[in-house]
Amino acid sequence: MSAAQSVNGLIARYIDCQAVVRFNLTAADSGTQITLKYSGDNGITWLPCSTVSGDTGVQTSGSKTIVWDCKADGVGYGIVEFRVDYLPAGCGEQRYTVIDSVGGDTVSFTMKCINGGSLYVGKSSNPLDKSPNVTLSDFSIGEHEVTQALWLAVMGNWPHRAPSSNYGAGDNYPAYYVSWNDIVGTDSSNTGYTVAGVTYYQDGFCYKLSQLLGGNKKFCLPTEAQWEYAARGGERTHGYTYSGSNVIDDVAWYRDNSNSKTHEAGEKAANELGLYDMSSNVYEWCSDWYGANYPSSSLKDPAGAVSGSYRVSRGGYWGDSAASISLGNRSSNGPSGMSDYRGFRLVVCP
Repeated sequence: MSAAQSVNGLIARYIDCQAVVRFNLTAADSGTQITLKYSGDNGITWLPCSTVSGDTGVQTSGSKTIVWDCKADGVGYGIVEFRVDYLPAGCGEQRYTVIDSVGGDTVSFTMKCINGGSLYVGKSSNPLDKSPNVTLSDFSIGEHEVTQALWLAVMGNWPHRAPSSNYGAGDNYPAYYVSWNDIVGTDSSNTGYTVAGVTYYQDGFCYKLSQLLGGNKKFCLPTEAQWEYAARGGERTHGYTYSGSNVIDDVAWYRDNSNSKTHEAGEKAANELGLYDMSSNVYEWCSDWYGANYPSSSLKDPAGAVSGSYRVSRGGYWGDSAASISLGNRSSNGPSGMSDYRGFRLVVCP
């Protein structure tokens, strides 16, 4: 049995073909949206419990009980792990499904709604030790890094080379060998949309994904401030050194545990906002130009430097040392650069 975020005292048992899950919700986490998930493969895959009663939905602090009718959901005995997830009240998540035009398979991904707020971002091991220096509006960001399956469903091929089994290959592994230009596009004769000073062209991943989903939602790379705000846990931050924990092995793949390769999305624990792999699996491209002074523009929804030669990437990668992937560290690369350790995560454009 396991619990996400700071839910504690989680216990579960089967009674008359039902799973009864009890847990405690702390006062700091009152007013949150409660959901229950289960795993039958030692926590590798988590699925929602659909037929539930009891203390789901928006809850205040205290002792809680959720009863899951696993038989009604077509799940038999033997499911021994449960996880309680929550989001701030008034904030939800949206799941999208893309049909692969080549193979006809469906690929789904989830965008988490993040409540905006004020927080310190930059070179600090604990944002709670300093006064906030940015304020972010609400935004939605990917629960996981974009996977190889989603890239192929949208683009149909790899722009440079296919992922290698040496570095992790498969549907649920993060996409890599993709440049900033591949994600945003380069065909200036076919403009899609412009957000936070970045023009997304029709030949890029973001625009093509938007069109596959009907064009009503526009997808972008996160600004550096959005990325760090989400990685640190936003308004729900606990001030961790890494995204979701002070214990690096709980939340990140790095030099000492990765076996020198990427790993499938979501195998480590989530952070306070239910986001996975933000400390380290692959570096993640951001939309901003890299600037030495960060944050470098308005304290309200900053968009980074106005010009530059390199684009920002944040987080860490499977070959980094523990010291290299604290949440204050920054990196960059030329927009045409690609590697076996750099991928990306999406946001829904405002």
